[in-house]
Amino acid sequence: MWAAWAVIAASLVGLAINLYFVSLFYPVPAWFSGALGGAARACGIDGGACKRVVLTPYARLFAGRPNVVLGLPWSVLAIACSAVFLVTGTFPLWWPCVVIALSSVVVGIYLTYALLVVLKEPCPL
Repeated sequence: MWAAWAVIAASLVGLAINLYFVSLFYPVPAWFSGALGGAARACGIDGGACKRVVLTPYARLFAGRPNVVLGLPWSVLAIACSAVFLVTGTFPLWWPCVVIALSSVVVGIYLTYALLVVLKEPCPL
């Protein structure tokens, strides 16, 4: 039970981060950008380093598409599956979720390396 809540909490953070990066890649309504910008400032991630990172090839690992194109649906899927587990006691799509989660960890390690070692950008994400 606690693991489902942990997945939901982590996925909500991931969803918020992905939404922030969506606002850097795509035009969004001013109210949306303002809300995300305020949240980003509160979390200390609105600096120029994060904005510079989205201009690099590392921000487009999947056939030239921004990484958030996969990050958003993954966050929503993880939240939905965990919520279903909390309600029904079953975990739908558990095998694909495990594969995607492990892949996300590998990509996250690679992107962290690229950010800190290759790009030398101090983006706090």
